[in-house]
Parts: sequence; structure tokens; C-alpha cells
Amino acid sequence: MKKLSFKLTKRRSLFIAYTAILIAISVALKFCSILLGSFSISFTYIPCFIAGMFLGPVSGGLVGLLGDIIGVLAKGATPSPFISISCALIGIIPGLIFMIKKWHPFIKLAISLVLVLFICTMGLSAYGTWLLVAAGANGKSFAAYWLIDRLPKQPAILAINAVIIYLLYYPLKKLIFDRMGNKVATNADIAKSEIAEVATTTNDNIEM
Repeated sequence: MKKLSFKLTKRRSLFIAYTAILIAISVALKFCSILLGSFSISFTYIPCFIAGMFLGPVSGGLVGLLGDIIGVLAKGATPSPFISISCALIGIIPGLIFMIKKWHPFIKLAISLVLVLFICTMGLSAYGTWLLVAAGANGKSFAAYWLIDRLPKQPAILAINAVIIYLLYYPLKKLIFDRMGNKVATNADIAKSEIAEVATTTNDNIEM
């Protein structure tokens, strides 16, 4: 029982450590992009997806949300609620999809990418960005901004991030996240372990 408790504690520690590292990477990537003329390629999807795929929706949501808020504040700007929620969902969506056991990981990743594209990139994030730039956007409507500014660029940026995520999946799984065992310890796992340990201790005391 103590061995099980140790494994759960180790998983919880690794969960916290990996989540914190991915939040830091997410913040750092806010300052990193590749400029190709007027086309700016960012890589902020990657840590959110990694957290969601390997650590679950809670970690994915935290990496997306805190990575955006801290990164924006570090730039001296004010976070947008729509964009922050969108960033959280970028991690939550793959976290939920990857809980489905029967599908191949790449199928789950493809479904996650499509959902993120429509819900986050072209939905909440697009609307939040439009609100931020509307004052200087020559009075563009949201539809015009979506068609002219978002549609030609954002799917391509997500596609570039998707290729990198696909390439990283198996190396990260094998070298890092498989060390956590088959799954991250949930609160239910930890509670069951603690109850069982208390019961074992009580029985030992009775026998004495």
C-alpha cells in the first residue's frame, strides 16, 4: 500500500512539475515568433496541446490560461477574457479528447486540432482580437476582420503548429511522459489510496 501511495505521490509531483514547466514555456513563446513579411508565425499552441494530451484537461487549461495571462501582463498589456478563455480551451479540448481510449493518438490529435481551429482560433480568439483592434481597424465589422485578417493566416499557423506537435508526440511520450506510468493520478485515485492506507493502519493497530 505504501508503494502505491508513493507512486501516486510521484505522479502528482511530476504532474505539478511538468505543468509548471509548460506554463513557463508558454509564457516564453509569447515573445517568440517568426516574421515572414506581414505574416507572423507563433507557437503558443504547442505547450497547451502537450499539457492536454499527456497531463489531461486540467493541466492543459492551466497552461493555456496562465500562459496567456502571465505572458500578456509581462508585455505590459491587459489580458482579454475572450482570448484567455480561448487559450485555456486550446489545452482543455485535447485533454478531453485524449481521454477516449479506443482511438489512435493521431486521430485524437486531428479531431482536437479541428475543434481548436473552429472554437478557439476562428471563434473566441478571433472575436477577442477584433475587440482589441477594432478602434484602429478602420471600422471593420467582425465579419470583415474574420474574412480578411484571420481566415487567410490563422489556419496556416495552426497547421505549422500541428506538424510540430505530431513530430513531438512519440519522442515526448517515450522520453518524458511514460515515466509517469499509464495515467496521471486523479483526485479519486489519491483519495482511494489514502482511505486504503488508513484502513491498513487501523487493522495493524487492532491486531497489536
